[in-house]
Amino acid sequence: MPHRMFQSAYARYHLIGAVGVTSLAVIMAAASLAAGSEHVNRMPPLLLVWCGIGWGYFALARRHRSPAWWLVWPVLYILQVATFDWFDPYTGPLVIGLFYIAFVYAGLTQPPGRSLWLLPAALGSLWLIIDISWERAAVRVAIAAVTYSVAAELPARLLRSLKGAQDRLAAAVATDPLTGAQNRRLLTNHLGTHEGSAYLVMVDLDHFKGYNDTRGHVAGDELLVDFAQMLRDNSRADDIIVRFGGEEFLVILPAMDRQGTEATVRRWQTIWSGHHSGLTFSAGIARHDGIEAVANADRGLYAAKAAGRDRAVTVD
Repeated sequence: MPHRMFQSAYARYHLIGAVGVTSLAVIMAAASLAAGSEHVNRMPPLLLVWCGIGWGYFALARRHRSPAWWLVWPVLYILQVATFDWFDPYTGPLVIGLFYIAFVYAGLTQPPGRSLWLLPAALGSLWLIIDISWERAAVRVAIAAVTYSVAAELPARLLRSLKGAQDRLAAAVATDPLTGAQNRRLLTNHLGTHEGSAYLVMVDLDHFKGYNDTRGHVAGDELLVDFAQMLRDNSRADDIIVRFGGEEFLVILPAMDRQGTEATVRRWQTIWSGHHSGLTFSAGIARHDGIEAVANADRGLYAAKAAGRDRAVTVD
């Protein structure tokens, strides 16, 4: 099992950043040594400093969840290359291609557009590092501006597109395609979240089978859609409406007491009868205080049906 310091996904992203800073410092020190630079004696203290900066920032940032904290890592990569080049001009040109890694990292961790904030620092460092005429340098910097932007923005926009598709898929999986109410897939989660602090209402359209047989299935479907819309239009934002099955809906009313729940159901009945003259529904009400709550609401519904329909029965 991973060490508890690295169990958080946010900490793992920062761990990648810290390892990257450390690896870059080692690579640049090795480049100075391989080039036979007369400044190689400056590399050990610089290596220690940057390792300290990398792991120090990791210790500071690993618990923070904002993507803005991840943006610091690409900034450190760019500053690190510029710093090593300042102390040993042999190192910068050898590793300047690693700027692309900084932009790819930013694209993978930041929303589209934010990684472009790195361009001034990266392009300024590039201009100082490359030792060519200013005309050629201007062309190379212009090309780098485009390629750095693509390296960052392409993954950022692809990830946003994938996240949007994932959200739409999750919504589709959890939503009843006919009525737009939630289906029963997430009901267990909702019940667990609101146990002890909510009331449940099981509602069922009266004589729906007869309506369906007389008017046809298309009319029956339209009636279910209208009923679900009425519930949504006359519920709070935190209320959860679930199509329980057929013409039955289960409504979870968080932070609601018995009197408030019964008043809400009466209001629904008044509004529904006003929209559809002669059409009624029955309801069973139960306090959500455990695993029997849904069964209690269902018992209340059956009691309301047995008592003549068009009413609500509360089961304590």
